[in-house]
Amino acid sequence: FFCQAHRVGRTDVSRCGLAMTSAGYVANSFWVRNGSPDGDFLFDAQWRVLLMLRRVFFLMAVLNAVAVAAPSLAQVNVEDAYARSAGPSAKAGAAFMLIRNDGEVDDRLVSAESAASVRVELHTHVDQGDGVMRMTKVEEGIVIPAGGSHSLARGGDHVMFMGLVSPWTQGDVIPVTLFFERAGEIVLGIEVDLDR
Repeated sequence: FFCQAHRVGRTDVSRCGLAMTSAGYVANSFWVRNGSPDGDFLFDAQWRVLLMLRRVFFLMAVLNAVAVAAPSLAQVNVEDAYARSAGPSAKAGAAFMLIRNDGEVDDRLVSAESAASVRVELHTHVDQGDGVMRMTKVEEGIVIPAGGSHSLARGGDHVMFMGLVSPWTQGDVIPVTLFFERAGEIVLGIEVDLDR
């Protein structure tokens, strides 16, 4: 919005208008004569309309910018997911998968939850030397690099289920929700494959 003061003879006038070049629209300007009751009323009414239009166009521009930027922030997909446990009497199980990040910024898997167990944590294996591997919780989450992928695999990072509600059998589908720092929630149904 613009408003420029001018003096024509003995009369003070203002040339006002609305320009939205980013949106490709330019409103015709109008002249208002100061000191005229009709002019003041016209100026006040059009001023309010123009202010409203400016807010609308600004909001549209913000929403458009968010819509354009959002896809580049988080484009996470999960592939080749499967779950397994040690046997019918096992009290714990694990899920493995390939997590792909097609976005332009790193993302992070921060937690997981499931109704299939009492507790779900992100775990990894740490080499303690002499070939001894110790499983430990990943407190800081698992980074999924931009334009890359990260594999949750046996002997490495994985989703750990502790206190299974019921035994896992071949072909069961385990409900799992993964929580990412940028991508948010991804809900999965992971099939149990005891042969892998």
